[in-house]
This record gives sequence, C-alpha cells and structure tokens, in this order.
Amino acid sequence: MNNKMNFYGLYQSLLVLQVILIFFTNPIVKNSTIVIGFITLLVSAAIILYWEMFWQKNQGLVIKGLYKYVRHPFLTGMIILFIGITITFFSIYSLILTLISIIIIFYGAIKEDKEISKKFPKYKDYTKKVKFRFFPGLF
Repeated sequence: MNNKMNFYGLYQSLLVLQVILIFFTNPIVKNSTIVIGFITLLVSAAIILYWEMFWQKNQGLVIKGLYKYVRHPFLTGMIILFIGITITFFSIYSLILTLISIIIIFYGAIKEDKEISKKFPKYKDYTKKVKFRFFPGLF
C-alpha cells in the first residue's frame, strides 16, 4: 500500500473519530452554529463529491477543474468538513481533533507533492502556476 492510500485511510479514520466524539460528548449546539456548520458541511460534501467524480474520469496528472485553483481539492474538502463539524457540534474534543487533523492533512499534502513530483516531471511547472495547496490566496 502506498503512502497516499495510508494518508487517505488516516483522514477517514479521523473523520470517524470526530463523529464518535459528537455522540459521546455534550457538544454546545446553538441555532447559529447549526446553520453555519450545515452550510460548511454542504460545501465540503460538494467539493469531495466533485473531486471523486472528477478523479474517476481523469487518472494521471490532472490540472483542470478545481485543480486550476488548488493542488489538493479533496484535502480542501476534508479541511472544510472538519471545520464544519467543529462549528456545528462544538466541543473542546472536536476542536482538538480538528486541529490535529488539519496538521496531518498539511503533512500529507507535502508528502503527496513530493511523490507526485517524482512520478510526473511536469508537476513542478504546475506548482509554479498553482501555488496554493488548499485555499486560493491563503495556502
């Protein structure tokens, strides 16, 4: 199993842990956080679903679609998903797990960039055009 598969399994495990924490802790739920969190969850679901459908059609080095704006749209969706869960069902455990998850996602993206650079020589040119890993204009 390659490193990319290991990281995606880790992201999914962290997401499951986040959901379990919601059920076993007493999250602070307010109407405003539910609305904001729900919108955030919908945005993340749309990004992840788009990525999944797009990726199935386009194997290899992809530089179109969401990849014109960010290098890791799936991971962008995961970050937004974790933040959305934290906003919706705020608890200290959720916040801590979200921060840990984001750090792991950042580390995974850096490793993935190195692996892709080895596999696709044109990736370095792509990274010069698309400077941001997750959010255009931010990071």
